[in-house]
Amino acid sequence: MSLRSEVIGKLKNIIDPGVRKNIWDLHLLYDIEIDEDKRDIELKFKPTVKHCPIGIQLAIMIKTKLMEIDNVGKINIKVTDFIHAEEANKILNKMK
Repeated sequence: MSLRSEVIGKLKNIIDPGVRKNIWDLHLLYDIEIDEDKRDIELKFKPTVKHCPIGIQLAIMIKTKLMEIDNVGKINIKVTDFIHAEEANKILNKMK
């Protein structure tokens, strides 16, 4: 299985409880770059609304799920268009 397939599978398992759909199908992720050789993942996450009450939790869930992938390399997630983006990005950068 390709790393891209594994990433998509993990992201489809993260549900935004406010709308009861997964974050992949909601198109909340963009600028996705996957290096199959280094197994590095880079993407941007935009919560459903700027003031999303669980935006930070969703961002943490994304990184946590991606960290479950075997032999994963660097994971770089940037939260955008969110009132707590700076705080979320600091938390994500401290994770593994």
